[in-house]
Amino acid sequence: SALSMLAELLRGACGIRVGEPLDVRRDKLRHSVNTHVPVSHQKQVTEFLGEIVGAHFPDEDNIQLRAARQDAQIMSDQIRAAFIEFLRAACEAGPVCLLLDDLHWGDSATVKILGSALGELADKPFFLLALGRPEVDDLFPWLLASRRLETKRVLQLGKKASEQLIKHVLGARAGADTIERIVRLADGNAFYLEELIRATAEGKGV
Repeated sequence: SALSMLAELLRGACGIRVGEPLDVRRDKLRHSVNTHVPVSHQKQVTEFLGEIVGAHFPDEDNIQLRAARQDAQIMSDQIRAAFIEFLRAACEAGPVCLLLDDLHWGDSATVKILGSALGELADKPFFLLALGRPEVDDLFPWLLASRRLETKRVLQLGKKASEQLIKHVLGARAGADTIERIVRLADGNAFYLEELIRATAEGKGV
């Protein structure tokens, strides 16, 4: 769903757990924002980030928040601005590294915001490491076209590296025939290799 990856990222950064009381979620978010964000922006950043981490704030005294809740585009723009402000403030305090695994399962809204952050924080110590399958090329071509992005392809594991991993995990249980069979079946695919080793260790190899 839209912004689900960004919400998970922020909950992790703020120590927010799903199911915690609303007041606890609000306090954790407020503390994280107030740690770095300038006082003049703290309230707005906190309230709009609260929209995606399940720490909603009342909108009686916030015209912008009330208007955004009635217009999806306004809400999207405000969340984007709040997140980038939060990230900018964190970068002022020190280098920031975001790690995203399984980008191919990521939602487009999150990836667009992170793409904007790469552009707007070009002069800040901000590093984004995103891991994904080759289909990210088709899912997010506009992100991959960014001049700020460097792409690295992970090649297949060689025979020697595969054999070393098998011996490391299985030890004496890995005879020459077992090693040869696993290497041949995995064909350099690290995920297949891991699963074949696991199956062999559980006595299900053949």
